[in-house]
Amino acid sequence: MAGGVVSLPTGGSLVRDVASEFAGLAPFVNEDEREDQLMEKIREIRLEQEEERRRRRDPAARQAERERIMRRVEQKMERMKENKAQRLEAIARIVDYDPKQGGTYFSRLYFVKDRATFNYDEECKFKSIQFAMNLDFILLFSPIAAPLGPMRYSNRIYEKDNYELCEGINIFSLKIATSDVGFPLLVHGTVIARDSIDKRLVYLFNRDGDNCQVVNSKDDSLILIGPKRGLALISAAYVETNLKIKDHKGQDIEFSKGVLEIKGMERRTLKKCELESCSLSTRLSTVDMMYAVVKDAVEATIEIVLLQGEFYGEITASTSSIANRVVLHDSKLVGGTSYGGQMIQLLRSVVCVSLKEKLFVTVVDRNAEEFTFVIPPHVNYSSVGIGLAKLQLKVTWSIIDF
Repeated sequence: MAGGVVSLPTGGSLVRDVASEFAGLAPFVNEDEREDQLMEKIREIRLEQEEERRRRRDPAARQAERERIMRRVEQKMERMKENKAQRLEAIARIVDYDPKQGGTYFSRLYFVKDRATFNYDEECKFKSIQFAMNLDFILLFSPIAAPLGPMRYSNRIYEKDNYELCEGINIFSLKIATSDVGFPLLVHGTVIARDSIDKRLVYLFNRDGDNCQVVNSKDDSLILIGPKRGLALISAAYVETNLKIKDHKGQDIEFSKGVLEIKGMERRTLKKCELESCSLSTRLSTVDMMYAVVKDAVEATIEIVLLQGEFYGEITASTSSIANRVVLHDSKLVGGTSYGGQMIQLLRSVVCVSLKEKLFVTVVDRNAEEFTFVIPPHVNYSSVGIGLAKLQLKVTWSIIDF
């Protein structure tokens, strides 16, 4: 070193490469520091090169290196075998043979990122964060997994808060269009949805063998209890059936098992809300599903309080553009007569509504007296007297998002 300048070795690709690597440091360090760092880097590389040459000259070192490489290759091959076995096992779990279709088919969702680790029976969940206040400090605890529910973005305005609206799905009915064993039927099992928010399951129908629904004809819909949140349609959505019936001896028979697909927005052009249907023929039945694809959807979560009097009847929901109705309440099915001061028990409470349309909630009492609430997406409360009852309707609006 003379006059504070380090004389660098000249020539060679190593020096050029390292000098290029440190060239960008010029604005941040002085010349002496930069050259010291450069020389240190060159020394490190040369030591590594010398160590590599020594290993190559030493037969024992060469053998050890060869064995190390072989172990890595064997471990990788073993992992590949395990992964392949897991993938095959996962596929076997969702493949069924169906005599009605005359071959094998996928009875559950096939398009998931990793079928070997995907839990097909896990309910759609989100992680809520628990907080605790301690003087001037906020202590953050671990996330708690809970079912992903409605009203997650009720305090958001989509234009102001930079949220984009997506399309939604309303499922109106699931009917047994044909039965190879006739009617009536004692039906139990599950029907679940998987949407663009989360491919984990959202219940639409869920009954065990001790709580069968009696289906008397092809006109009877399954009594739907969901979804509990607005279903989003971006990529394709799926509805899986796993239905059984009881025979005359009380034994379970598989009745419908398979997947219905609602095609995603990448495969359609939607100018307005559309009413659609699809069918699934498996096992001993054909199941028809009627649903709507809702353009620029927001989620409406409905609560109805009986302020006074009593109510026995039916409550349904529809929208401006599609007259098909979602059954919210039927006194024959849930709890009978409701009395003043009670929250009316709803079978379903969530409906997707286009931002530019209105929500219609129709109330019909036992005397066939009828009233329809007309609720645009910025209105939250409304009250009405029907017969001897006074009802209050509350609607919580929310953006549908991840």
